Parts: sequence; C-alpha cells; structure tokens
Amino acid sequence: MKTPLVPQPTRWQHSTRRILACIALLLLSLDFTSFANAAGFSFFSRKPDGPAIYKQQCVKCHGPAGQGVKGKYNDPLVGDWSVEKLTRYIAKTMPEDKPGSCTGPNADAVARYIHDTFYSREARAKLQPARVELVRLTNRQHLLAVADLFRVADEPKVSPGKGLAVVGYKSRNTRREDKALERNDTKIEFDFGKGRPEWAGEGTNGFALNWTGSVIADESGDYEFVVKTANGIRLWVNNDDQPLIDGSVSSFKGLEHTATLKLIGGRAYPLRL
Repeated sequence: MKTPLVPQPTRWQHSTRRILACIALLLLSLDFTSFANAAGFSFFSRKPDGPAIYKQQCVKCHGPAGQGVKGKYNDPLVGDWSVEKLTRYIAKTMPEDKPGSCTGPNADAVARYIHDTFYSREARAKLQPARVELVRLTNRQHLLAVADLFRVADEPKVSPGKGLAVVGYKSRNTRREDKALERNDTKIEFDFGKGRPEWAGEGTNGFALNWTGSVIADESGDYEFVVKTANGIRLWVNNDDQPLIDGSVSSFKGLEHTATLKLIGGRAYPLRL
C-alpha cells in the first residue's frame, strides 16, 4: 500500500505565517490601546487618565478649561470643594446624561484633574496672575506716600510728654564745660531784660539757650512759625542744614520773625531753636 504524499510547507510559507500572525497581534494591540485610552485608562499602567476622562465625559458640558458651555452648563467650574468631595459628587451625579457611569478610580482621577487645573483657588491663581493697577490718591495720601519715600532712618522719636528740652550755657559758646541748665519747657516765653538769668551766673560773654524736640501738626497744611525776640535766634524745622528762620544778629528792638512751612498731619518734625 502506498502512502499518499502530503505537501510540506516551505520555509517561505512558514515565514509568511509568522509575519501575518505578528501583524494580527499588533492590530489587536493597537485597537485595544485605542479603546483603553478612550475609556480613560493607560494601556501600560492601567491607571485612570484624568484629562482623558474629562475630555471624553465632561468637556461637552463644561468646556475645555471648565469655563462653561452655553446652553449646557453656563457657569464656570470653580469652587472650594476638596478633591474627596468632588469625587463623591462626580461618582453620584456625573455625567449628567448618564449618572453613575464615572465612579471609583475614574471619578477620583477626573476630580483631581479638575481641582488642580482650574477649579481650586490655587489653580485659578496660576491661570490669572495678579495684576498691578494704578490707583488715584487723594492729596493727603499723595503727601504721605512722598513723605514715606523720603523718610530718613533717624526720624525723631516722640516722647509721651509735652514741651521742649532745653539746655542753657553760661556763655555764647555752646561748649560742654559751659553747660549750666537742663530742663523741659512746656512754653517758651521769657524776658531776661538787660540782665542775665540766675543760672548763667556772672559774666560778660552773654549766654545761650538751645531748645530741641519735635512738632506734630493736627492736619496737613501750611503752618506759620512766629518767633518774637530782641535776641539773636535761629529756628530749624525738619532741616538741620538750613534754618527756617535766621535772626542770628540781634537788634534789641523786639523783632518778629515769621516763616511758613507745609506739614503733613500726624507726622513728627524735628525742631531746634
């Protein structure tokens, strides 16, 4: 009895079958990957993809950036809920046309994406950085702002008491060894006549008085400083280099010295007489 001959596949046919099998597997893999991505899953990690889920199930009602869609959901998707509360709400009510179809890890993933991208206050701050805007200042606010710019570090400290500190010298020279008086005067009004005050002692070289302190204006405006004296005087206000009033040469005729200076209400200005 003769055994029938069965044709054997050639090497080329084996190779062709392998190639076809690989192509089939590749197509199947690509199709499954596309399906998984569309459903919100990563083919490799199997973890829900929040942005993909939002695009697939939420964007038609809420817009690409949660800005809302006219006729669907007009209000922007913003608020102060936590991720956990958003997750529970989405799992229970979303999407609107098919509630309960986005639950578990999917709901958590899309909730985190929404919260971190545009829903929370922090997310909105990143999307809309703070802007610097110009404001109109009142005259008083403008004066205060300018004064703050030019304020010096050694601004005078104001003591709770009233009056000016005075130092008296027993000669015209304000040397330390000639110091003869230290006190606080709440009012500057003296008439020494042609003599000398008792604390100055005997002598023919005159005497000197230096008052120092600060002046505070109740309101902003122009203030007039008036000094009446027959003696030589100098008055400095808020400027140690240039006296506001310079009457250093006495005339013994009771001259009145005046000067005007603009002051800002509530600020302390150093004064020296």
